[in-house]
Amino acid sequence: MCRNLVISILFLIPVLSCTNNTEKFDNQKVEANSIVVIIDNYDSKSKLNFENGITIPAKTLLEFNNYPELSTKYNFKDSRNDTISLKLEKSFIEVYHRYNTIWEFKYYLRPGDTLILDYADDYPFGSLVNSKSKKFDINYDIMVNRLIYNDSIPAKIKLNFPMAFMNRSNDIRIEYQNVINENKIKSKAALIEETQLLDSLNDNNLINTTYHKNRIVSNYFDLLSFKIENEIKESYESIKKFPNNIIGFDSLILSNRTFDSLLNYSSYLNFIDKYISEKYANEIPNIKSKNSNYEDYRILYDSISNNNFLSSKTKEIVLYETLTAIIKNFPNTEAKEYYNYFKREFNESRFLSVLEDEHQLNQINVDDIELIDVKSNKTSLSNLLEKYKGKVLYLDFWASWCKPCIEVMPDSKTVADSLENYDIEFIYLSIDENLTAWQKATAKHKMGRNNFLIKNRSNSNFLDEIKLESIPRYLILDKSGKTYQLNAPGPNSKELINTLVNLASK
Repeated sequence: MCRNLVISILFLIPVLSCTNNTEKFDNQKVEANSIVVIIDNYDSKSKLNFENGITIPAKTLLEFNNYPELSTKYNFKDSRNDTISLKLEKSFIEVYHRYNTIWEFKYYLRPGDTLILDYADDYPFGSLVNSKSKKFDINYDIMVNRLIYNDSIPAKIKLNFPMAFMNRSNDIRIEYQNVINENKIKSKAALIEETQLLDSLNDNNLINTTYHKNRIVSNYFDLLSFKIENEIKESYESIKKFPNNIIGFDSLILSNRTFDSLLNYSSYLNFIDKYISEKYANEIPNIKSKNSNYEDYRILYDSISNNNFLSSKTKEIVLYETLTAIIKNFPNTEAKEYYNYFKREFNESRFLSVLEDEHQLNQINVDDIELIDVKSNKTSLSNLLEKYKGKVLYLDFWASWCKPCIEVMPDSKTVADSLENYDIEFIYLSIDENLTAWQKATAKHKMGRNNFLIKNRSNSNFLDEIKLESIPRYLILDKSGKTYQLNAPGPNSKELINTLVNLASK
């Protein structure tokens, strides 16, 4: 196995080397305590089309993992070249690159590094300027994809975007779970193979020792996350090379501040999330409906806040992530209540401004949502807010191909009819790409007024802000047009009528 990996690696060297042209950036000046990322030849795409007919917006971003301070994001909006500079007060930083929504790359940069990302071949080939690097320090993820997945879409990506890879002719809930189950197994197997690959690179002097360590640490916690689910055993040599004092979850998590340095790794943060969920699995009830199932993050927040098993820095991050889940799934009044809890405990936290600005504690901007009705008349969500000013709005995001969305449409009509004497309007917003399919579905299911197709789904800031990642999805706006609940109860939920009536009566 290892010999075959070495041969494959050596074969790849000329392929990757030819992309590392740094000549025009050789004079790039970088401060000793900073990093620079240069974006070259980037050409934006608006959407991605998959074989099963699913279409999703094509989003590209860079995320600089500054934890335990503040993660910094850079969103790619246009076709352009650009330069990003960031001060660095640590020995290295993990840079996460999401390319065209589904592709994922990681880079580990040190103070003084300049990273060039060249998209000339429709792929982010990286190279370092003013820094000594080996062949696979930067383009490691590209090599992994070629050697392990033969340039096909990796299992870990299918695990993150199951709807794009499922058979839509069957029940999508069953197919969704089938994709998850199949690709969990493949992802774990690939991680073990990747660990062997890392050792081959290190043994053949093709990766810097520091980068090798970073990747081993990242893989270690990815695999521990699987282990928490009792689905994997530590049985490979590279994991044994990890420091001996990291044995078991308790020694890893308990408030030993020496582990705060691991917050530099996103895989460690993901592992912490899994660990917390497992630790409180029997204490935190799930809130279930026909089409949703999530933890009661309010109780989880209280449990973590009242427990001292985490270091202060780790606790701040965990509570921040839990608070964002509260903001997404519970009424704005409760979100603000927990925001105030967080503010009292971490009154100098850099997350406070992010919580206010990025996570919709204030009014969402709806100005950019372009809509058409079934007769192709143009309007916008802001026009609807003006039209129904003083009313509570219940937004239903759906699509003609979404069986769970369609199943609850009769419930939605029943609830809407029962509330016709209140200041409440139900508004249906389809994310269909096919106009005809949407029009046929609205006729077939006898959907009445306030039925619209979103025309600019691929580049809507509003949909980015509410993080519309799956459907059906429901959102409530209060009488003033402000967000009341980002992930509201579905029309078949017992609590929906009480929620809407109470809000309309204020």
